[in-house]
Amino acid sequence: MTPLVAQSTADARLQVAHPVIDHWLVAVNDHDLEQVCSLYLPDAILLPTLSQTIRDTPGSIRDYFVQFLAKPGLRASLEHCYVQEYSEIKIDSGVYLFTWQENGHTKAAKARFTFVIKDNKIAEHHSSLVPF
Repeated sequence: MTPLVAQSTADARLQVAHPVIDHWLVAVNDHDLEQVCSLYLPDAILLPTLSQTIRDTPGSIRDYFVQFLAKPGLRASLEHCYVQEYSEIKIDSGVYLFTWQENGHTKAAKARFTFVIKDNKIAEHHSSLVPF
């Protein structure tokens, strides 16, 4: 009986809306630097997918996305997202896929993510490549 309860709880978390993530995906797919950056709180922390540098200022977050959004043909898609809601924050965690063109070939990066959202803005964003 316990596995069914656990499964239904997970399924319910998958069904919850994730508007900040949806806006983030649209902004990334539009290569809209200003819109992407506007989704982060001024004191947000970004642990990016394709960089070893922790970004902890608006300028450093912007610098990452200048490079990231410049990838030719960059597209982002959500594979799945779990949502946990608490009194003052929401945590969205899951997997997304990035694709882009490089030297005439399509490159892909599947990554796990966690967004901590406060007041409909991103307070923390951790993204790491899915291991092979």
